[in-house]
Amino acid sequence: MKEDMTKKQFILSIGLMLAATTAFATVQTKSTQDKPWRVFLLSDVQDLNATTHYKNEVYENADGGNEADDDDGTSENQTWINYNHVWVAGIGGEGSEFNNWQDDNWDYLGNHSGSAGGMTGNMAWDWTGWGAEVGTYNDGTTTTGFTNTLWIWDKIGNEHCNVNDPVNKTWDNDDSLWDDDNDRGSQHDTYTRTADTTWHVQTGGKAIPTRKNLWQFSGSAWEILDKRAVPPFSGAQTRGIDPTQIQILGKNLDTNGVLYKLLADGQELDVTPQVPGKDFYTFGVGGQKYLSHFTAFVDMPGPPPSHVTHVGLDYGHAWWMLSSDVPIDVLNRFTSTNRSHFCNEEVGYADHGSWRGPGILRDPETNTKKDEVRTYDIGFPDLLDGLAYTQGIHDNPGTYNVFNNNCVQHVIAAGAAAGLSLPHDTKPEDFGWDLINSP
Repeated sequence: MKEDMTKKQFILSIGLMLAATTAFATVQTKSTQDKPWRVFLLSDVQDLNATTHYKNEVYENADGGNEADDDDGTSENQTWINYNHVWVAGIGGEGSEFNNWQDDNWDYLGNHSGSAGGMTGNMAWDWTGWGAEVGTYNDGTTTTGFTNTLWIWDKIGNEHCNVNDPVNKTWDNDDSLWDDDNDRGSQHDTYTRTADTTWHVQTGGKAIPTRKNLWQFSGSAWEILDKRAVPPFSGAQTRGIDPTQIQILGKNLDTNGVLYKLLADGQELDVTPQVPGKDFYTFGVGGQKYLSHFTAFVDMPGPPPSHVTHVGLDYGHAWWMLSSDVPIDVLNRFTSTNRSHFCNEEVGYADHGSWRGPGILRDPETNTKKDEVRTYDIGFPDLLDGLAYTQGIHDNPGTYNVFNNNCVQHVIAAGAAAGLSLPHDTKPEDFGWDLINSP
């Protein structure tokens, strides 16, 4: 009976690197895949620059109705902030930061008091994400050195950020109802932050021309409404983004946040979710590679090590199977149910008990004697072409002829439809031995 494979989907969280392979178990395999596939975080780059200049003056109002209390004066505060880092998978990263401040106060007589301080640090991470920050801290009177252990994943937010959030405001408040003081002042802030987290896919396998496998990518994104939020975005106000506005590999996702894409083996591509028109968002991304195969089965009358081509009237048999770990509902997006019916099912061309006569496609194949089993990797388009060929034989089996239109020749033809060049034979015994001796 036909068996539908379970849907596989990997949703990757911050800092998670996925490396996985999928294999279809067979007796013998002629597989070209030798590199694993993975969807992984490639890099994270952040840069923040901000300044604040705050000034406030308390002064006697012109009312004169209350006694002066000698509490006039001016206060001024300034800060300078910078943070940047670059981290790359498999290599590590480095960064630096400083956060300096200065406070000044003048009383009504013009006497000054104030302090200044801050911190500076240099950060470095190894390829595992562990690292350290070495720097100095000044509390306004004493400078001390420090070394802190760092974990890069605490600082990566899976984000795109390109924000500018300046503040320019002044005030002059009349507080005469309460006392004889007014206050006036100004605040001028600059704030710019850019950040980009980049995710890549390595498609694995070997770079075989024309072979493409089906991939499923999943994505989601949330707009960050607080322009000054930084990872890990705890408490930041967010708003969900419609999946159809999200792009991966230049294509918009469907309403379920999914994209199906044919990709060749041996590639590395950027699969970072993009949301055109949004300046600040965090995202999630995942991927699944679906593998497809062609398997030839041979019942050898010998069987090996004998080379006997028949035993009595038993000349053996050969049949095939097209298989894939693509879920059936996904496969049906690309082909008809009449064709997907044959996926993951052994089928074979046969007669009705005579050497020549009406042919039939056994669906499923009833032979269970398997002396040689050989499985080959094929691409997803090859799978579809092989299923189309199989349906064609099912619908129009033609006339079986043991010499020139038999089971072996239809295995070879089905393989050719799936992009394979199998040994050219007419007898199951010879076909089995040629498969055994093929590289």
